[in-house]
Amino acid sequence: MQKYVIGLMAFILVACSTVEKASLDASSSSDAISQVETVKQQARDEHADLLAQDLFEEGEEYLKEAREMQSEEDEFKEILESASYAKAYFQKAKIKAQENSLKATKVLTFREKPISLASSMDKKLKMELKRIDRNVIDETDNFEDPLTPEELSYFQERYVNLHINTIQHMYLADTEAMINNAIDEDAEDLAPDTLKSAKSEYAIALNSIKLYPNSPRLFQSDVVRAEMKAKLLKDVMAKFAAKGEDQISEDVALKLVYQDREIKDLDSRVSSLKSDIDERDNEIDQMQRNIQDKERKLSKAQRQVRFQEDIERIRERFGDDKAEVYRQGDKIIVRLKEMNFGFDSHQIPENSKPMLDELTTAIQDLGPKRVVIQGHTDSIGTDEYNEQLSKKRAKAVSEFLSKEDKLSYNVEIEGKGESNPLANNETPKGRLKNRRIDLVIETDQNETRWSE
Repeated sequence: MQKYVIGLMAFILVACSTVEKASLDASSSSDAISQVETVKQQARDEHADLLAQDLFEEGEEYLKEAREMQSEEDEFKEILESASYAKAYFQKAKIKAQENSLKATKVLTFREKPISLASSMDKKLKMELKRIDRNVIDETDNFEDPLTPEELSYFQERYVNLHINTIQHMYLADTEAMINNAIDEDAEDLAPDTLKSAKSEYAIALNSIKLYPNSPRLFQSDVVRAEMKAKLLKDVMAKFAAKGEDQISEDVALKLVYQDREIKDLDSRVSSLKSDIDERDNEIDQMQRNIQDKERKLSKAQRQVRFQEDIERIRERFGDDKAEVYRQGDKIIVRLKEMNFGFDSHQIPENSKPMLDELTTAIQDLGPKRVVIQGHTDSIGTDEYNEQLSKKRAKAVSEFLSKEDKLSYNVEIEGKGESNPLANNETPKGRLKNRRIDLVIETDQNETRWSE
């Protein structure tokens, strides 16, 4: 610390021969530094970081020293000393910049736009700004010599390109990061087509901003498309990470991603972003906060897709004439239309046995956790008798389904008696329809047996 103070004092003594310390009416170190920041911004508004670069950088050095001493909780008097010299250098830089401004009017015109976006520049862009400024200072001998038309055109092009690059960074930094991350995760080998598409849209967006840097409404749709393609690439790579690189192909990964998405909702979001680009940053922040919730919803939607596929597969297998298949909550109900028992009988009709054989195979293909076989009767007879008869019918079907192999799922039987009629028990046809079997199938919706 002693060496630091000695070095600082030597720096201050040298500075004293250049500028006089400015006055600061401050009650705390934070107040002093805040006042200097205000003077620094005023100097920057006059392009002092270009037109009086040496003085401006001296001011920055003193301001840096003041901040470091504040963080180390040095005495207020020492911090005030550095802050006062920083203020003096920024004030002198501002005056010199005003004197040189007439000599650099055209350069300042070109520089105005990138400077207005300086707060959005990353480290690389800020370094490029400093390089251009230093080249201008060297070519003009610190603004003592005018620039030739060729030199002026050269620096105009560099400042314009810096402005364009800054806007591209503002709108496409996240997109570029997603693409680069995917490349680091071997997207060139695992998802070459998706990567190519994302890179193509990214290049189009870069070019669109280059053509219309001052008109966001003319390039915003290309920016959104590039972002969506990069997000698609990111999601595809996530599928490879989740499933295993050797387990799925790029086409399968894409299929899984599209199953997880609500395409119309995404299209609507794109339209909304196009109509209100000014709220883009807020919307992205909201998307990031909700991403975990969205992933849970998409996962649930994927399970529902598989569940619906189960139902459609059985419908296609039996057709409307043999069975009625529908969903009841998280279960599949199969109502056997051709399973009509004789009056007061629990014997399986011969003409129903081929259908039951087919049903056995269909249930095994589903890989269910549990199957409940419900027997039903017509209304003839007492409630107690009909309940026992319906149980016998359910048991007969259960025994038929398990006659050859040990079942891989649990089977339960229920006797519903006459409690759930489908048709009018006053007619023979209606009573025949009510003497039936219903199967309640519970599948494991977390199964991925239909994923490739």
